[in-house]
Amino acid sequence: MSEREKFKKDFELDLLLAVDELLYEVNVRFGGIPILREMKEREYFQDAKDDETVHGLIERYKY
Repeated sequence: MSEREKFKKDFELDLLLAVDELLYEVNVRFGGIPILREMKEREYFQDAKDDETVHGLIERYKY
């Protein structure tokens, strides 16, 4: 993994963690959060699916 890819992945994980902390909900879907959809349009979170939970994405990004 290149340095740029690592930075991007770390940034995405940090953003997911911040969103998760602000929401205080377990089953929030990625596609239900406007800022995350906007970031996907800007070529972040390219492997995220709209129906995937934020918590599920966090777990996937950690490993």
